[in-house]
Amino acid sequence: MSRRHILPVLLFAAVWLVFLQTSGFGFLGLDDADYTVGNDFVATGLSWRNVRAAFSHLSRNGIWMPLTNITYMADFSLSEGGNPAAALHMMSVLFHALNAVLFYWLLLGLLQSTMDNAEWAPSLTNKRTNEQTTKRMNGGAAPALAAFVAAAFWALHPLRAESVAWVASRKDVVFSFFLLVGLHFWLRVIPLHDGGAKRQYLLSIIYYLLSIICEAFACLSKPTAMAFPALALSVEYVAAGLPRGRRLWKYLPPLLAAAVTGLVALHSQHSPEGVVQAVPDTSFAWRLLNGAVAFGLYLAQTAVPAGLHPVCRPTPGELPEGAVPGLCALAVFIAVAAAAAFPAARNAKGSPTPQLPNSPTNQLTNRNTLSRVFLASALWFAASAAPTLGILAPFGMQSRADRFTYLPAMGLSIAIAYGLSRLLLGRRAKAALAAALAAVAATALCGARQTGFFSDDEAFFGRAVRCDPGNAYAWTKLGEKYLYKPGEQGRGIACFRRAWQARPTDEYAGLLAYVLAERGAPRDFDEIKALCAGLAAKPELDERGHATQALGAVAFAEGRFADAVRYFEAAEKVFPPSTDLSLRLAASHFNAGNLAEAERRFRLVLRAADGPARDFALQSLQKIFLQRQWKSAGGGQ
Repeated sequence: MSRRHILPVLLFAAVWLVFLQTSGFGFLGLDDADYTVGNDFVATGLSWRNVRAAFSHLSRNGIWMPLTNITYMADFSLSEGGNPAAALHMMSVLFHALNAVLFYWLLLGLLQSTMDNAEWAPSLTNKRTNEQTTKRMNGGAAPALAAFVAAAFWALHPLRAESVAWVASRKDVVFSFFLLVGLHFWLRVIPLHDGGAKRQYLLSIIYYLLSIICEAFACLSKPTAMAFPALALSVEYVAAGLPRGRRLWKYLPPLLAAAVTGLVALHSQHSPEGVVQAVPDTSFAWRLLNGAVAFGLYLAQTAVPAGLHPVCRPTPGELPEGAVPGLCALAVFIAVAAAAAFPAARNAKGSPTPQLPNSPTNQLTNRNTLSRVFLASALWFAASAAPTLGILAPFGMQSRADRFTYLPAMGLSIAIAYGLSRLLLGRRAKAALAAALAAVAATALCGARQTGFFSDDEAFFGRAVRCDPGNAYAWTKLGEKYLYKPGEQGRGIACFRRAWQARPTDEYAGLLAYVLAERGAPRDFDEIKALCAGLAAKPELDERGHATQALGAVAFAEGRFADAVRYFEAAEKVFPPSTDLSLRLAASHFNAGNLAEAERRFRLVLRAADGPARDFALQSLQKIFLQRQWKSAGGGQ
């Protein structure tokens, strides 16, 4: 087997080696159920009816991603009678492994398109060394090894764990698959304006149409695919120079598709499904600052993947978490991009007619070539990261996310591949290769460790609170995990207490009061009253219903049944339909003497519930019947 085939096979196997552990993972308590088992047209598998529903409905957080939903459906159909979680995870790993191989071939094509030019051969005075360098270049070892290392660094990096190991992030691996395939076709379109046979011209037209179709499929998988025109410009800039004149016209259809996708994304983010998850009180200035910090942190954490966790909370009105390192990294990025832009602009000004790199008339200097590559890498990173920064759309529950680096990080790997290629053509090629492979191995170990944090809710949210102890949301989700675990109720309440201490608002005070009321210990009653003191007189101000339910439970336990009715009715207006709340309200009416209302509510529970709740409702109706008989017999006089 030749090197051209061994390296991608090794890359494919390495991805499976790192991420195979996800086959034993289950669903996480954040978004997984909403996208899969809790989504009716997904969980029932592939069918024409479900495919139509995928195109006509928005997904969680107001995202329109019909093709991603169809891949979910396929997994449920394939795993019928088995474990759907394992099938969903393995499909994500398969997509990621294919993306790694596609990215390897893309890097190799870009490297070879430039390294065919003599500009890449260093001007060495030693004749023997120069002959060895030429042999390595002509044999293809340098570009193949550089592409392998850069693709492996991207594919096995800890930042990839969130996109691969989290079922809800399937959209990242799916839309990137179509984008990479589309870019491969786009590279074949580049020779279109260089003349050639009629057959070659027709093939270029076919490749162009296929690239547009792939862009459409990518946009139907996740709106971030609107970055395709910028990515196509990046690869063309590296492979054939800056497009001008007729070569610009072919960008119109991709730009139109990107514009339509952007409008659909903005509309869906302002839809009821999207606004539900939006964080209020985020000014444009703060969103701009947070976007700058997130952009810089993506760069910094690519170089040093420390402190990665899945729930990065927004802090409206405050300095975003990691502001200093993020802004410093952004400043370095801008400086490098500016330094790369000057030689590229000077070369473009001196060459009004674009030439292919292997053209004899386009003998660029090494510095100009590297500048062009780094500028293209910067464009790739910036264009693909921009749609995820939350500057224009309603801001979600996360200030940034590792999964948002899935596509942008490929731009950095393009620069890595070119830089490593230079080193592999030098005198210390073996040392450079050994160091690069050692870095990839260390990256793979870190990636495997980071992937383990997605195994279950305890590991997932536990990682979040260890990295960010002030993350109130993560503390509540971790508390939910322990609250209903045998023997761990106290630990769960402690997590809710940490959430309230981290963010002492009415919302988190109500949540703590609610879980204390669930424990039902009289020693907690005074604390519940203190936590909900602001809502005791005006229960209608409770927007979530947790505090009023807690106050109702305390009032019921203390025999204040009229107050209990008032609190539970206020909670019922805002709290999602709950059999437990319905039973508590019906029991409060019963004990307050409102037998007619109590009977009505118990009958509603009897029709909707089963198990212990149904038995309790039936027993309560019997008590109401007996009490009425007793009253009619004169027992109430």
